[in-house]
Amino acid sequence: MADLCINNIRMQFSGVVALDDVSFSVKESEIFSLIGSNGSGKSTLFNCINGFNRPQKGSILFGNDDLLKKIVAKISSSDQKTVKQLSKRDPKFAKAYKQFIKARSDLEGSLRANKGFYAAI
Repeated sequence: MADLCINNIRMQFSGVVALDDVSFSVKESEIFSLIGSNGSGKSTLFNCINGFNRPQKGSILFGNDDLLKKIVAKISSSDQKTVKQLSKRDPKFAKAYKQFIKARSDLEGSLRANKGFYAAI
């Protein structure tokens, strides 16, 4: 069973389809990358996962919890406007978020030290 499952997500803004039937799953400790050109929907998908956007169709499961059914508290007024209070209410989300931040920090440190993406992997 995957820890994060994105199932058939559809997100549309004023007739413009940003995400259409997006599905994938990520297991704990798995390194997963989302790449694409500008305007391909990467940020829109991330905003659906963190609750900033609410997709018109699909489900987002984190463990056994359907994140789209959770009521997300107010948006932080800090620079990280897409980070919600969800991490304070859900220990599993907080743990996953901390793992993500650590992995990102490790990768950024490696990139700075080796001066290149391919040196980091």
